[in-house]
Amino acid sequence: MIKDMSNISDRMIKLVTEQLKVPIDQVTPDTRFRQDLKVPSLNLILLQVAIEEEFGIELKEADAINIVSLRTALEYLAGKGIKD
Repeated sequence: MIKDMSNISDRMIKLVTEQLKVPIDQVTPDTRFRQDLKVPSLNLILLQVAIEEEFGIELKEADAINIVSLRTALEYLAGKGIKD
């Protein structure tokens, strides 16, 4: 299990920038992937798969639709026990 949240945050930022193909300076905790960054649906699916692989979890569709920003992704991971 990951020991500190900053590591989790750094890993999520890397996933977001790589999978959504956006510059890191456009990613803040509250930047919404679809509304603010205009990310295509396919890239959001790729991000979902990357999160599953990176953190060894299964992200259900009902949960995935609620991951709309870096903050909501980190909150979801914390709820799955991936936290400090």
